[in-house]
Amino acid sequence: MNPDSCQVFLVLFAGLAAFPVTELSGREVRLPSAALTCSTCVPLAMEIRNTAAELRNIQVCEFFSLCEQDWSSLLSYDFDLPQIRAQDRCLKINFHKQTCLEAIASGLQKYKPFLLLVETSISSSNDRVTWMRSSTQHLADLIMNQLKAEFGITNLHQAELEVPISDQASNSDWSTQVSVHVILRDFTKFIEGTARAIRFMRTQSRQTCLEAIASGLQKYKPFLLLVETSISSSNDRVTWMRSSTQHLADLIMNQLKAEFGITNLHQAELEVPISDQASNSDWSTQVTVHVILRDFTKFIEGTVRAIRFMRTQSRV
Repeated sequence: MNPDSCQVFLVLFAGLAAFPVTELSGREVRLPSAALTCSTCVPLAMEIRNTAAELRNIQVCEFFSLCEQDWSSLLSYDFDLPQIRAQDRCLKINFHKQTCLEAIASGLQKYKPFLLLVETSISSSNDRVTWMRSSTQHLADLIMNQLKAEFGITNLHQAELEVPISDQASNSDWSTQVSVHVILRDFTKFIEGTARAIRFMRTQSRQTCLEAIASGLQKYKPFLLLVETSISSSNDRVTWMRSSTQHLADLIMNQLKAEFGITNLHQAELEVPISDQASNSDWSTQVTVHVILRDFTKFIEGTVRAIRFMRTQSRV
């Protein structure tokens, strides 16, 4: 689907459908609002991940002199730091958005004291560690904003956030540097899992939004046919609007097929019988036409916003 051609259609629809008539009550067909997603979270997470991995490599080289050697001697050290696990439901097989976002937010908060330990223990790259720590907090805030916006969650359970730093971070320089290595190693893995989960959420949100648009456009077909048979003064424009709506629906379905392999929507979703309000009286017919054009205008405006939002998402 060419996004620019879609937007041309959509802008024309919005202007064409908005006939200046008095506001009347009636049935509304609504497009669900564009799925809320953290558009900057993936690039931010990847930048944090790259910084953590680089700091890990520098530290293991400078302190342990394992610049190009096997790190297996350090694998036995494990503090059971947060990771994205199966029970967090961030994987495609058992994905659950709220559970996954809560796990990410909780994990990011749990890493705060550990990253502070790293910051106080690495002097050679202190500015980068400070940036990584502050950016991790920023990412945690973005995830919490997402949880609040979508699920009304403003706080995580305090017990989930209390993770005391292990006694392994002792006074000896060796133990401290081992702790720093383990923290950077496990934090890198955690952020990699976070980035994958957020990417998957964005894909899921995009599919849901495109399906809602395609289904809505198909549902409007019989209503626009009624408009076409009821407005004689602007019949050519209504005919163009109706045929172009079908063309737009085809473009969206092509996009669903190309990205997600979806070729058909559920038939039950498309069966929307025209209301009995479309009766034989001219007044009732024109009221119905008004309601259809009013709600179709709102639907197309929402569709414009959704497609623009998806385009900005695809650039990050």
